[in-house]
Amino acid sequence: MEGPILVLAAPGSGKTNVICHRLLTLLKDEHVPPQSICVMTFTKAAARSMQERFFSLLGHSESVAMGTIHGLCYRILSKHRSQPISILNELQKLDLLRSMLHRYNPNLILGDELLQKTAARLSYLANHTPLQETWYVRYQKEKERLQVMDYDDLVNQTVELLESDASIRETWQQAFSHYMVDEFQDVNAMQLRLLWLLSEQTKNVMVVGDDDQAIYGFRGSMPGIFREFENLYPGCRTCYLSTNYRSHTEIMTKAQGLISHNQGRYEKIIHGAKGKGGSVVLTNYESKEAAYEGLIHAIIQAEKDLPMGEQIGVLFRNGYQIHDFLWYAKKKGKGFGRQKKREHPLAKELLRFLRLMLDPGDVDALLAVMNHPDQGLSRFFIGKGRFSLEAYCKHVHACRQWEQENRMRRFFQQLGEAKQYGPALGVKYLLIGMNVQAFVERKEKDEDLNSIIEMANTSVTWEEFEKKLEMLLQNKDEPIREKERIVFMTMHGAKGLEYHTVFLPELIEDVLPGKKCVTIENIEEERRVLYVAMTRAKVNLHLSYYGNQASRFLREIETRGK
Repeated sequence: MEGPILVLAAPGSGKTNVICHRLLTLLKDEHVPPQSICVMTFTKAAARSMQERFFSLLGHSESVAMGTIHGLCYRILSKHRSQPISILNELQKLDLLRSMLHRYNPNLILGDELLQKTAARLSYLANHTPLQETWYVRYQKEKERLQVMDYDDLVNQTVELLESDASIRETWQQAFSHYMVDEFQDVNAMQLRLLWLLSEQTKNVMVVGDDDQAIYGFRGSMPGIFREFENLYPGCRTCYLSTNYRSHTEIMTKAQGLISHNQGRYEKIIHGAKGKGGSVVLTNYESKEAAYEGLIHAIIQAEKDLPMGEQIGVLFRNGYQIHDFLWYAKKKGKGFGRQKKREHPLAKELLRFLRLMLDPGDVDALLAVMNHPDQGLSRFFIGKGRFSLEAYCKHVHACRQWEQENRMRRFFQQLGEAKQYGPALGVKYLLIGMNVQAFVERKEKDEDLNSIIEMANTSVTWEEFEKKLEMLLQNKDEPIREKERIVFMTMHGAKGLEYHTVFLPELIEDVLPGKKCVTIENIEEERRVLYVAMTRAKVNLHLSYYGNQASRFLREIETRGK
């Protein structure tokens, strides 16, 4: 039980169980004090799950340090700093980035996808050198000004502290004698450096993971981290968990055919404990609309055949694809899942503007939006009944309210310009030129921006766009993701989960792999993303694409790489 151990674990092979049983052996057989053991995971949810699993094995709790890597870093930094540490969570980080991007580029359309990509890029830069990219420097200065840290800072500053102060480093090296790390493929270079600084004296480290499931390269993690571990800990023992307890043989055979095309990976021969009895179906549809129709019918049929207590996972490469499909399904009269309340504030506001745009005489619509944001327009001069711009201007002019006249004319001029642009450009003009997005987001964050822009882009007329907004608002609810028979999720979000039946729609070029994936490293990460998605299936796996745009990965599934 001494020394470094590298455990390469196949999907569904019971990684968490291995860690819990090793922990049990250290306590009961090796008599290692519980306070000398540190178990690290990447999320609080994973830490809670491991604690529950371990408690069920042991029958009582022990004072083992079991938490996230960032939690350990916070503990170390707090011990040696006089000032309190203020941490940005992921939502707060996105809000800070939103504010900065608006400041430097007021005309930028700020959807969640752009913010998340920017955040991922900053995390990547935080774990690589050189660190002089303009936005990284700006972001660092902004955090210093606000006296806050993000999760990357926690790790980086802990590493700096341990490297710069030998006495502090020795204190923490003596704090724990044994370390275990789950989901090691998600570790980045700086986190590995932290692990080495803490375990340098004893080298009693066990890491568990799968290089074939390393799908967070955009945040700085890399499949090569396993080789780095072997180099850092010479003589480490390598073990394989090669039995998959989740998927039937048919699914694992196709998944292994795909992933075998990646180079430099650890070769694994995976055995399925369930044997044969599963199915893998590949379907080609004529068009995107036909693919949506086919997916709706296939999900309905799969739900009829679904055993009690099981789930269906519908996994898309990107988040916007989920919303597009659910919007289409709702339009066709089919909604999936129980419902939870959503107010769609941005859609509501745009619909108010749209109704005034299409009917400038609608006085109720005018009163609802004329100061959203503040235009300095007074309600005093607006009478009942139909509104007339010329009559209004004549009246306020006679009252010597020339500024009110100019403001109202300018407001309707902007509204007219937006209308002339058409839905695709006009919505962006409303959002940015007339500051509708900024006005809404001052009150509450809205998650519909990307979908609303997509609705506008696919609308020929304003009337068509109006109907789409009305349909979105009629459905103030959206499927709850947890504990449902049908779950819609991204492929990244499904990592670590499993479903009786899995649907992987829209497997087309420029989506998977994405159009910006041009390097070998990018392509191999995209291949791993699909591998992770495929191995979520226990019994049935449905793959589909449309037209002649099949992803290159679908051809690879049928062959084995060299």
